Amino acid sequence: MPSSRRMVALLVAMVVVPLVALGALGARLVAGHRRAAKHQVTNLIEDRLREVDANIGRFMEDQENALLKLAEAVPLEVTDIRMQLRRERRDADVLVTELATGRLVYPPPGRPISEDEHDLLERTRTVWEGGALADAVRSGQRGGVDHGWVGFFHGGGLHLLLWWAHGERVVAIELQRIRLLSELVSYLPATATGSDDRTPYRTTLVDASGATVYQWGAYEPAPGEAPVATFSLSPPLSAWTLRHFSRVSDLPTSLSSTLEFNLIVMLVAVALALVALAVILFRIRTREMKIASERVTFVNQVSHELKTPLTNIRLYAELLTGHLGLDPDLDEEELAELDDPDVDVVASRYVGVITAESQRLSRLITNVLTFARGQEGRLEVRPSKRVVDDIVRATRATFGPTLEQAGVAVKLELAAPAVVHVDADALEQILANLLNNIEKYARSGGEARIATSQAGDTTTLRISDKGPGIPEAQRERIFEPFHRISDKLSDGVSGTGIGLDIARRLARLHGGDLRVVESAVGAAFELTIHTPREEVSP
Repeated sequence: MPSSRRMVALLVAMVVVPLVALGALGARLVAGHRRAAKHQVTNLIEDRLREVDANIGRFMEDQENALLKLAEAVPLEVTDIRMQLRRERRDADVLVTELATGRLVYPPPGRPISEDEHDLLERTRTVWEGGALADAVRSGQRGGVDHGWVGFFHGGGLHLLLWWAHGERVVAIELQRIRLLSELVSYLPATATGSDDRTPYRTTLVDASGATVYQWGAYEPAPGEAPVATFSLSPPLSAWTLRHFSRVSDLPTSLSSTLEFNLIVMLVAVALALVALAVILFRIRTREMKIASERVTFVNQVSHELKTPLTNIRLYAELLTGHLGLDPDLDEEELAELDDPDVDVVASRYVGVITAESQRLSRLITNVLTFARGQEGRLEVRPSKRVVDDIVRATRATFGPTLEQAGVAVKLELAAPAVVHVDADALEQILANLLNNIEKYARSGGEARIATSQAGDTTTLRISDKGPGIPEAQRERIFEPFHRISDKLSDGVSGTGIGLDIARRLARLHGGDLRVVESAVGAAFELTIHTPREEVSP
């Protein structure tokens, strides 16, 4: 069950993680596309506003040329100025000052003037009396020009004077605001009154006070709607601003909607593909797990079926050994030296082989059953009151003859005599698997050593040999199920590859661990188990 949960979690992650990554990447792509599209639209609108500004600039240039011709025709004498201007009906538009002092020459101060001339003087007083006109003339002359514009505010609006410096005089002619507005309209697009989806915009020309001077376009901006773009006009109308309101402001969204749709379609397609792949992998994994479970169940059942007849074989072999009057600990050489006519040496040898092989097969079946319980999560330990050193001696007694036949002498260094709570069967199985490995892989060393020690509630056993040792890179992998350092048939060593996995599982269930430790010669395993001491009554 935990394995199935991990598999489902892994498959869910396989689907979710790529989708989240693609979604984040797509969101960044759409956001970047929106910014780029908005920037492009803003540039397009600003180009339109520049064209409008250029048209207004041409209008102002025409006005400048017309007023400049009029200024050049103004006579030098005051009487002649009035007569000529009245003939042209421009007497209320012209100021004449001295270049050097800025003193007003016309309209003549101290003489009777018309009401229009009086209004002109009042409107422009800040210009000719405040020094703005003289400053503009001096600035222009420093730049090598003899004419230019000077602006001033009166009555809440911008007014313009064109000045021309000639000889000792400066002629300034006002471009009246009403005339400016009425003639400027002809240079601007016509105002649309109907709805035209092809031009969904509104452009307004706003003066310095924020009042709309002129507007065109069918789009009706909502109250308080901010303009898409603003553009200040070129001098001398730099205080005026063009403001553009447009449905084009929605263009980045409308364009990105296609990209968003494509992105959603792509994410759905990828999601379906990943889900389909996850389902396929899950079904394959489920089938493999089912097959593996069936195999484990089969092996488990077979092992159980073999255990009973094998137990009977061992029992009757031991009974036969007793019936023949043999010492089960005698080896073949000792049997051959016996001079007893009642002892059948050949039969005794056969019985010994049957007993040894049945014991080996019994250990194999025990390992298989233990491994199956571990895979199913049913493996557990059952501590009881025992002495660790006694368990080690009993295990050595069981494996001693087999190891001695393999040329391996087992030496004990026991220092764990206390009565503790320990699972004797689990400890014996751990030691059996380690000694079995020594018999298979380290017999060339000729020696095995088991040392015990106790400290508090922990018992430590060190099992070492003088064989070829274990490569450092393999010191953790050897505890993996079915892993063997070498699987070559030429090695002449057989095994299931589950012994060390079982040994470590049992050690950890017993509150300790099993690991490979450094050894000058051969291999050394350190086994630690939690063994609470038996409390002695007073």
